[in-house]
Amino acid sequence: MTAPPLSALPVQLTSFVGRGAETEALARLLEGTRLLTLTGAGGSGKTRLALEVAARFAREGGPPVAWVELAPVRGDEGVAPQVAAALGVQEVGARSTLEGIVQVVGDRPFLLALDNCEHVVDACARLADALLRACPSLRILATSREALGVGGERAWLVPALSLPPERAATAAELGASEAVRLFVERARGVDPGFALTDAGAAAVAQLCRRLDGLPLAIELAAARVRVLSPAQLAARLDDRFRLLGTGGRTAVPRHRTLRAVIDWSHDLLAERERVLFRRLSTFAGDFALEDAEGVCAGAPLEGGEVLDALSALVDRSLLAVRPGEGEARYAFLESVREYGRERLRESGEAGEVERRHTAYFLALAEECEPIVGAVPATGWLERLEHAHDDLRAALRRAVDGGDAEIAARLAAGLSLFWRLRGHMAEGRRWIREALAVPGEAPPRARAVALFGAGNMAAVQGDWAVAKGLFEECLALCRTLPHPEWTARTLGRLGSVAFEQGDLEGSERFYDESWALARDTGDRAWMGVILNNRGAVAELRGDDARAAALYEEGLALAREAGYAGGAIVFLGNLGRIAHRGGDWRRASARFRESLETAWALGDRYGVASELSDLAGVAAVAGDLERAARLFGAAEALFTALGAHHAPMDRPQHDRNLAHARSRLSADAWERAWAEGEAMPLEEAVAYAISADPVEGAPSAGASSTDSAGSPDAKRAPALRVRALGPLEIELEGRPMDPAAWRHARPRELLLYLVAHPEGRTREQIGLVFWPDATAAQVKNNFHVTLHHLRKALGAPGWIGVEGERYRVSPERGVELDAALFEGELRAALRDTGDPAARIARLEAALGLWRGEFLEDAAAGDWHLEIRDRLRLRYVEGMAALGTLLLESGALDRAVEAFERVLAVDDLEEGAHRALMLALARRGDRARALRQYERLLALLDDELGADPDAETVELAARIQRAEPV
Repeated sequence: MTAPPLSALPVQLTSFVGRGAETEALARLLEGTRLLTLTGAGGSGKTRLALEVAARFAREGGPPVAWVELAPVRGDEGVAPQVAAALGVQEVGARSTLEGIVQVVGDRPFLLALDNCEHVVDACARLADALLRACPSLRILATSREALGVGGERAWLVPALSLPPERAATAAELGASEAVRLFVERARGVDPGFALTDAGAAAVAQLCRRLDGLPLAIELAAARVRVLSPAQLAARLDDRFRLLGTGGRTAVPRHRTLRAVIDWSHDLLAERERVLFRRLSTFAGDFALEDAEGVCAGAPLEGGEVLDALSALVDRSLLAVRPGEGEARYAFLESVREYGRERLRESGEAGEVERRHTAYFLALAEECEPIVGAVPATGWLERLEHAHDDLRAALRRAVDGGDAEIAARLAAGLSLFWRLRGHMAEGRRWIREALAVPGEAPPRARAVALFGAGNMAAVQGDWAVAKGLFEECLALCRTLPHPEWTARTLGRLGSVAFEQGDLEGSERFYDESWALARDTGDRAWMGVILNNRGAVAELRGDDARAAALYEEGLALAREAGYAGGAIVFLGNLGRIAHRGGDWRRASARFRESLETAWALGDRYGVASELSDLAGVAAVAGDLERAARLFGAAEALFTALGAHHAPMDRPQHDRNLAHARSRLSADAWERAWAEGEAMPLEEAVAYAISADPVEGAPSAGASSTDSAGSPDAKRAPALRVRALGPLEIELEGRPMDPAAWRHARPRELLLYLVAHPEGRTREQIGLVFWPDATAAQVKNNFHVTLHHLRKALGAPGWIGVEGERYRVSPERGVELDAALFEGELRAALRDTGDPAARIARLEAALGLWRGEFLEDAAAGDWHLEIRDRLRLRYVEGMAALGTLLLESGALDRAVEAFERVLAVDDLEEGAHRALMLALARRGDRARALRQYERLLALLDDELGADPDAETVELAARIQRAEPV
């Protein structure tokens, strides 16, 4: 039989980008599969991928290939004639079209490609089944938004193009992303001069992520670069159907606009499927079947029909399935969700569906509130985490809609979840917004929300704010028939008084709180008060009484099933054991606390115990393990926007200094980075996988055995605060100025601390005595060194390694300037969540108290360090101001840029950013005064004019245009 005149594979006018692994996998799969169907959402690249696979077959000497385009076919009856035409089948006598196709294909190897089967899927399924039965060597490669459903079929979901990593910030880092490469390739097709730069990398990455890596959407966006920059495109994605509303004139109609792509799929749905599709678009995140039934059921869609309609949406690639351990969850591509919302608004039922959505998630939040904090709450916390996007959407709807009751009830229901799962900055912001809504909020809900906000402020060390929130909460609680909340608020006010140094005041609050908790039988809260009293005893130096109170409280917490309390008690008992040298007992307590915190989902507790176990590893000599755990803990604290508890901080600092001083800088940085990069689950498993104190001394060890402990009382620690007023502490106490008989020894100490790697005598001589002879330098140096060692109280403080003199690191040395520089460097590298980045930058910048050695007599050696640190401060404060400006925190942004200018008033970028922040805040007159000040400064100091960008901004502010 002669080969039929086959229709040639369509010729592509643009390059095929990425998909190398997919093409290879499909080619292998097709060798052993007779019917392979590529499925996926419209615009996901099914046709292009199928063409590449078919072309590979042709290039490698495979069987003949016939390509059949089914998009133009209208009605099932047109499928077989379209296939026959592609095969060159001629009508002969009375034989059917199917018989003609079978006769042409016969039993020889053959590949039939059927493109775009979804609108005639039943006819395609019947034809494929018949041909595969009649032609034993035939293979069929199909593309469709749903599988054909034929026996033996292999359905293969075409994935989105690979997206850039979340933290990618440069053009080079984006290069591995297929989505980015496609955008760049197509952008160059319309603008040959287009190039991906570091400045534009973030906008391109945002575009590709928000378009879900969907090839068609990316190509439509790239076609706009002739008139819009990537940043402008990204800013307009909220109106994506208009933005991506014009494609190439030669494209098939359904691919000319993003709307047309989804229209094509939507038009194939049954009526009940369309109803569910538009109602599901109300969900802001992924959702489970019970969520869909709870929100979307209602005439004409009954509850029992939701599952079938949901399955149809999945089959037609309008919904993606995200399998989970307990239940499957479903999610829209962002573009498909936006299309569904348009349809929902057009239907006239948007208001009713949104009301059901709010009511459903309000019930979820209030259902979880009473049980969060006990061990069974793990599943509920996970459920709230899954639903967080929708809970945010419900809150935003209530706040913006002026519904004070629902806003307050949602904020109250979620307050403990926000704290336990580390969403503290966000939670405080939501509670503030919710309670500011005009109208009557339920008093109990308002009180619970205030209590939650106070807790989060306390965890973040914002004690003044916490006190105000708890005082407002207490005044409200005393008017309510809920004495348990009064007891809890009194206890929290006691904690605030304790942290502010008012021990007597804290005990008065604790006494009243204890009496109420006892009267109401709230044994869990009685345990909390025992913990607080233990902290007071600990601060007064009575570790024995503190431990007894903690043990009593732990027993109460376990009896009451209060897992959150057990985490705290175990950590406190571990800290006392550690301080007493019983590291084995400390390790056991910390590990149990960590396991409990992990089971509960208390991420703050996890961070604290990772840090505690790092300290145990440090004293046990496992220094790299300590560095990894310290890195993992700090990464989590930063992500949470939280800090070490004040009671924990001194021991943490000593442990950290001990471990860091005994490991080389390279090994420390490497191990710290490994811990910082660990996924949280992996970090927890690593922390509890082994006991680091096997063979370490337990209680009662001799002083010789425990001499290596950073907590041994005779081991000194040196802290130098050189940013701002100079302060030097030795063994926890400020050094007596009388210890420095001369200025030179103190300056030598500062010089060596600032150069921890050490300096030779010759280098020191050039700095301190540049005009002296070698003999004079030798004499001057040894006299000065003698006085320095005497002031520090021990010769071992200054050691010699390979002719380099250095402050002995194993004794524990801390320089605030080095801490500032390291923390700021890490914060500036962070590209994660903006709220977490703001908190991390604020923490780092908080170490800056002023210029390096601003009030200390020192030679010129310190000027280079001062200038470098000043530049770092300006860079960090400017970065913080930019983040605050982008997040809408305009008052704080203004303050940040003013601080930049207080240090460097010729920083034009800061002047311009300050003008922008002032204008957006509504203070245009002040913004223009700032511009006038800049003009005068530039003219007086540099004889220069401002940049064109600054001039344009001033003009727009003057014209009252949006900025």
